Amino acid sequence: MLKLSGIFATLPTPFDWDGNIYPVKVHHNVARWNRVVLSGYVVGGRTGEASELSLEEKLQLLAMVKQAAGPERVLIAGVGGESLREAIAISKQAAELGYHAVLADPIAREASAAYYRTLADRSPLPLIVAGAGAETAALVSQHPNVAAVVVPGEVGALKDKVRAGVQLIAGNTATVARDLQDGATAAILAYAAAAPYSTITIWEAVRTRDTNAAADWQKRMANAVNLVESKYGIAGLKYAMDVNGYYGGAPRLPLAPLPPVAKPEIEQAFDGLKG
Repeated sequence: MLKLSGIFATLPTPFDWDGNIYPVKVHHNVARWNRVVLSGYVVGGRTGEASELSLEEKLQLLAMVKQAAGPERVLIAGVGGESLREAIAISKQAAELGYHAVLADPIAREASAAYYRTLADRSPLPLIVAGAGAETAALVSQHPNVAAVVVPGEVGALKDKVRAGVQLIAGNTATVARDLQDGATAAILAYAAAAPYSTITIWEAVRTRDTNAAADWQKRMANAVNLVESKYGIAGLKYAMDVNGYYGGAPRLPLAPLPPVAKPEIEQAFDGLKG
């Protein structure tokens, strides 16, 4: 069974000025992420604007990241914005490309247990369940092909409810230090695409039981996390990437671009938070 440990970044998708996927910038970003000790990448999920990508584009993106990623990185294909049939097709292609798992994170709805179970039945890759309520997550964790559950709230609430061997993954950057201390084996975070160093530092602090350092870094990055994961969303996250030397660019329409007034706010929040 797949073992997940450390910090995983959910990757935004770079677009050029015509709104097409920007291959050069995909490779540029992944090459930079390869230089830090992220455990792996989630490709094509919510943060990757999956609902704005065609199936062909999603498969192209999976192939680009696979080509650019370091050989030690765990690669996870994000699905959820598409139909069940399309999610199954993506999981099969991801397996052929050499990906390690599929992250099912349905967009704008809470999927039924039947959705996750059917995907787990038909996916050749282990399934990571996200976007599910506690009851549904506990239920589908009994499936032998479910490797992990992403927990947006308190990890302790699911600890005793999932099948033995199913890993709990922190999914909330604002509480990642606490969640790792409470038993999450890894964290899957959008913010880590813009400032991976701070999240990796929290992971190392928790691993070495330096709770004061973990709490300090959690406090330092609180405002930045709020801006890019709540207040301004994907547009804010992409601008934070620009600030830190990655290529974020604009989100694809119909997602709104970042208002100019937000830029100095994000620049100030990320001052001192390394990319």
